[in-house]
Amino acid sequence: TIVASYAGRAAGRAAAVVIDPDTGELLASASYPWPLSPESATPAEHASDPLLDRARYGLYPPGSTFKLVTASAALRQHLDPDRTTSMCVRLPDGRVGASIAGWSRPIRDDVLDTHPHGTIDMHEGFVHSCNAYFAQLAVRLGSQPLLDAANRLGISLTPASDAAGRV
Repeated sequence: TIVASYAGRAAGRAAAVVIDPDTGELLASASYPWPLSPESATPAEHASDPLLDRARYGLYPPGSTFKLVTASAALRQHLDPDRTTSMCVRLPDGRVGASIAGWSRPIRDDVLDTHPHGTIDMHEGFVHSCNAYFAQLAVRLGSQPLLDAANRLGISLTPASDAAGRV
């Protein structure tokens, strides 16, 4: 019911997972709407993804988990976390986040964030789990420091230039 409640505030769909941080073992997962449930809006909605287990098969950006990688990369580049600031503003659609040059879609914070964070530093970025701050920091760093930081943490990534050439 918690996942269903959140889905009501987040475009009608939601997923949640619980992972053991020590082992990486999946302890629980939930997806909403449930396959073919009465809460699903229309038969047309069923036609596009009637049995999709969003917790396991949905495609989502890594979000807050990658904020630690981004912060690690920034610190290894000797950026001062108190002086490395970014803006988090109200977007034209009413959500909180930031528009980033060269990106067609804005970076949005959680749907429940109702107040822009303004000019924030790394500490405040973590306190508010601000997607806008960390996305702007990642762009400022560039791909190589992010790839290096992820690699040091045991996270394997494919650089965009490599992925673009694959089918």
